[in-house]
Amino acid sequence: MIISSFIFSQQNIDSLNIDSIWNKNGTVAFLANQSSFSNWSSGGQSNVSGTLKFNYNINYYENGWAWDTKIQSAFGLNKTGGNKFVRKTDDRIEINSVIGKKFNNNLIGKWSYSSFFNFQTQFAKGYNYGINSEGNNDRTEKSRFFSPANIMLGVGLYWKRDQNFWVNFAPMTAKLILVNRFFTRNLQNEQTYFGIKKNGNSRFELGASFRSFF
Repeated sequence: MIISSFIFSQQNIDSLNIDSIWNKNGTVAFLANQSSFSNWSSGGQSNVSGTLKFNYNINYYENGWAWDTKIQSAFGLNKTGGNKFVRKTDDRIEINSVIGKKFNNNLIGKWSYSSFFNFQTQFAKGYNYGINSEGNNDRTEKSRFFSPANIMLGVGLYWKRDQNFWVNFAPMTAKLILVNRFFTRNLQNEQTYFGIKKNGNSRFELGASFRSFF
């Protein structure tokens, strides 16, 4: 079963030749699947799964300025026969925002100065699954909401054909990783959790970033 509904949609917009300053559109999709096996010679396990996805775009254009924000989220679960745990098949929250100012020289085309912001985390706890010493299914928590959370800020160059295809290169980018100390307090001295050492809850990095969307 596939169910999809459009919240609000508009035609593709050329960021260099438009009449409207603000444009917004988004989609919501729910995907569900159920499989049942009984006396099936090829084998198999009965299962049921579902995934909910929400995407939303906010775009602003005026006097050579372009501000594009994309919000993407998804959450999916799967239950397989014979396994006592419900497992995640998808779990994502991401906000990507780019603001650019077009070069005054028209010979350069659709290139702009840019600054970008990116945020990523998840909705629910994540686990490592295995078998315990008694032979039963077992799991160990490895992540949760805001653990980790990745925040990136950068400046550079932005090329955009339309709102469905863009490229951003930021040679100067800062990244902050945040985690809950629940995952770092019992680490060994040589161990790290997403690059964060024992009893820490953050890590700061400097580097470069290349991001694109199609």
